[in-house]
Amino acid sequence: MKVTDPLEEIRFARETHAKRFDYNLHLIADDIKKGEKKLLSEGWKLIHRKSSMVETNRRS
Repeated sequence: MKVTDPLEEIRFARETHAKRFDYNLHLIADDIKKGEKKLLSEGWKLIHRKSSMVETNRRS
């Protein structure tokens, strides 16, 4: 599949990755962590973006 739109390319990669793990979020997260550990061991510096999500179910 030839993808030219960068967002579509990202979606395709994410979908392909999820499909490899039968859409199991735990397995997907474990695989991402393994990949990050490998990159760190190779000397790469990883940058994690802080979440901008705000808790919406607060009760006063």
